[in-house]
Amino acid sequence: MTDSIDEPTLLEQLKQLTDGLYWMSESDYPFEVFRWEDKAQAPLDTETVLRRTGHSADTPVTVVALDKFFHRATKEEKWHSDEEREDIRRYRELLEMLKQYFSDIQVYRIGEVKIDVYVVGRSPTGNWVGLSTQVVET
Repeated sequence: MTDSIDEPTLLEQLKQLTDGLYWMSESDYPFEVFRWEDKAQAPLDTETVLRRTGHSADTPVTVVALDKFFHRATKEEKWHSDEEREDIRRYRELLEMLKQYFSDIQVYRIGEVKIDVYVVGRSPTGNWVGLSTQVVET
């Protein structure tokens, strides 16, 4: 992690990198950038994520490693079209940026069938910053 960039700039870069980028599932959803202030510098856990995202405490949550979550989106295949290869390049750039500027990154998949996804990491200023999207899996 490198801390040579301020948080507003990081947020803007995330918005630019995800502009027009959709997470592919049974339906395609855009990414939204978010920031959760964390003055206490507390570790992030499932309970906190559920509370911050407005989900009930009994909502199923799966935590996935960053690389595992992005694996399909960053793996180029011979049969991919030029447009698909461009999306893969953009996902690789996004993944690189997340790894470079954020620590303690986790991916939280909340719910079943229509799943809310939160890619969350600690910014250099100590707040939780990330991306949210949805996945549909029937």
